[in-house]
Amino acid sequence: MDLALLGSGELPIAIELKCGVGRDALGPCAWDALKLALGIHSDALSAGYLLAATTVADWESGHRGSELFGTREFEALELRERYLDWWRQWERLGDPLPLEVPRSFTTHAVCRAPFEVEGASWQVRVAAISVTDDKRVAWPSTLEG
Repeated sequence: MDLALLGSGELPIAIELKCGVGRDALGPCAWDALKLALGIHSDALSAGYLLAATTVADWESGHRGSELFGTREFEALELRERYLDWWRQWERLGDPLPLEVPRSFTTHAVCRAPFEVEGASWQVRVAAISVTDDKRVAWPSTLEG
């Protein structure tokens, strides 16, 4: 988690932050969304948000990760397949691997805000994460087999 907001006696609100340009700038949001869903499902977080900034052109290109900033339900294992190359990379780097994850979660578009960087049009987007299923599924290693 990149940022945690704490209220008195409440579970933290977690925010995962990303910023960059190019086709791989938003890819790590898949892992961030799953971590937030797991934290909510485990009652470790009261809420979770993705916040990312990239160029308007990159948002509009449909690069992997941009789909997480709309309102949409995701099956965890389908997301795993879509980002299998990323999961393998993270596992090779030694990132902690969950044993189980929520079977599904939903992203909810919260807001978009334009800004400029050296004359280029950028946009920041925020999506809220909610868990839509009480069940969990096993998360097998991507390096096995």
